[in-house]
Parts: sequence; C-alpha cells; structure tokens
Amino acid sequence: MRSIMLMIIGLFLFYPFAKAQQNPASILKRAVEVGEKPRFISYTATTVNKNIFSNNDTAVTRINETLSRNAQQKIVAQNTTNADRFGHPVFREVFIHDTLYTLDFKDSVYSFQVHPKTVTGTLADYLEQLKSVLSKNHVVHQRPDTIIEHKLCYSLFVKSYDTVENNNHDFTHLYFYLDKKTLLPVYTKELGAGSASKGGYSLGRVNVFNERRFANFKIGQDPNAAIFKFDKVGFDVENKHMLENGSVAPLIQVSNLTGKKLSPEEFKNKILLIEFGSTTCGANPLAIPMLNRLAEKHKASEVTILSIYSDETIKQIRDYVDANSIKFPIYKGSIKLKKGFKTVGTPNFYLIDKNGIIVMAFDGYSNKMEQELILRIDKLKGN
Repeated sequence: MRSIMLMIIGLFLFYPFAKAQQNPASILKRAVEVGEKPRFISYTATTVNKNIFSNNDTAVTRINETLSRNAQQKIVAQNTTNADRFGHPVFREVFIHDTLYTLDFKDSVYSFQVHPKTVTGTLADYLEQLKSVLSKNHVVHQRPDTIIEHKLCYSLFVKSYDTVENNNHDFTHLYFYLDKKTLLPVYTKELGAGSASKGGYSLGRVNVFNERRFANFKIGQDPNAAIFKFDKVGFDVENKHMLENGSVAPLIQVSNLTGKKLSPEEFKNKILLIEFGSTTCGANPLAIPMLNRLAEKHKASEVTILSIYSDETIKQIRDYVDANSIKFPIYKGSIKLKKGFKTVGTPNFYLIDKNGIIVMAFDGYSNKMEQELILRIDKLKGN
C-alpha cells in the first residue's frame, strides 16, 4: 500500500512538469503576449554581434530604450539610445508624432522619416523572432531550467534552419532564456552558418553569432514626456547626394595601417579611384575582386586604386584586410574627410583625374562598374 501511495504522489508531482514539457511553444506564445501587452515599457540591453566579413571583430552595443503604446498595442512613442562598449553614444532614434528621427553622433548628422513602415528596437526584434518561430511551426525544445543573471529561466532551443548540402552544414539555431517569473527575456543567442548573398551576388559562406542580454525592465510606468524630446543643435541634415562630376575633390588626408599620416601631395597628379568602404557593409566584399583586378592592371602606371575606411579602428581595418584578400592600399580616414566627399553610404566610389576633378561617382556596386571604369580610366590615360 505504501509503495502504491508513493507512486500516486510521484505521478501528481511529475504531472505539472510533464505538462509544461509537452508544449514549450506555449511558453513563447505567452512571452509574446507579455512583451506586447504593456502600454509603457523601458529596459536596457547589451548586444554582441560578430562581423561576418572579418576576423576577430565583434561589436558590443549598449542600448537604453523606452516606448509607449496605444490601446491597440501600436507604438506611438519610442526613444532608443545606442552606445558603444565604452558607453559613448553612437546614435539615437526618437519616434514621436508619426516621425522617426535618427541622430548620428559620430557624423553629427540627423535624418527623419515621416510615417515609417515599422519602428524597430531590440525588444521589437526579439518579439518578431518569436512570432516567426511560432508562425512557421518550428519545433521548440525545452531544456532544463537554468540561472542567468541571478534569474531562474526557461531554456528554449529552436532549429530555425538545419540542413547539409554539398558537405556543408547550413543552420540557424536560436536560444531563448526567459525569466520564469515574468516571461521577459533575459538572454537570447543566434548561431548560424551558410551561404550569404547581397542583391543577387554571392558573398560566400559566413558564420553568424549574435547575442542579446536584457535587464532593468520597468513596466507600466508612464515615462516623462521629456524623454522623447531632443535638440538638433550641432547636427546637420544627413547628406543625400554625392559630389557631382566636375567638382573639385577634397584634399585626401589619411593614415596608413601603421598609423603614419600621409601627405596629400602623395595623391596629386595621379588618376585616383577611391572607394569609401565599411567593414560591416554587405556590398563591400562584392567590390573587392574588381578593385583587385584594377589594381593589378594599373600597378605600374599613374593610376592609384585605394580604399578609405572612416568609422573603424586601424585594428578592425587590418582584420578585414586579412580576411578578404585585399591587394590594393587601404587607409584610415577621418569623419571630416568622409563628410567632405559627401558619401551617402558604402561602398561609394569616385574616379578623379590628374587635376583633382571628379569625373565619375558611383553610389554602391554593380557588375557593370568594372567595364565603365576600364573605359574611362583608359581615356584619362590617353589610351
């Protein structure tokens, strides 16, 4: 009799646990409801993202966000400040009165968009990820509870994509750790590998690592309206147009990758093809083979092919060069130089004649560029 009673008690004790294990997707559904329901919410987050185009380059971003929703759960006001790993502000986004303002602290410029299609944020991205898992009916695996940041958490794992093709393991694996008391996120991680493309062009295989740590949630507290205000003093309107053909190119003041400053005189009386690049831009690697070929073709002539990076450290640029087999000169430029050339993104290209006059400008890369550049450079050389 005693053994039977113990068995019955054991079944009652096990039953709630077994039930929770049967459908872990329900935990994600409730987490979506918890994340979307509050009228007012604020939190901090730290994200870590490895650069898929470089070696040993990891971006750490510290985020402070406050948002307000209406009765229909639509965001009507949001303030997001992004800082680097040292706490220095990088940019701020403010959504108010159906207008999204973006302030770039590095470039001291701002832009705005009226009636944007979406208002994103770290929490919003997380919720969209959960809803995507649920809408696609991915299997959600529940692992043993764990403690993260002193909180007892649900541990959920999703194979969003997982296959083997041509002996390559392509996958996207998602990890969600949710506070068992509140169902708010504590830690999320995305690991992946596979082939990447940009605009129909292949970028080869890449590895993905992204993680987010959430903290300091405050829910239901009506934020002070002052948090959604900002001052544009000291910020210029973001440039939308590159320098026109026929314009005089600014003086080129750059440093090499040992930190030595070069004199602008080194670039005078030469035909220059300048690329303004970024180590995190998906289109940048597409242009590298073209620039390598042009650099090889004109290595013993008055033509100089060079690339300038302004937002990265010298170490980040070096790592990028090593990872991408770059065979042309790369320089570190200033934000002032980038603004002087009125770049509107990356990659941007300028072809400059021996007199320092811009003869061609390209916003972005296309497979037609190389032939156009070959013809124009040959014409400038007098061929």
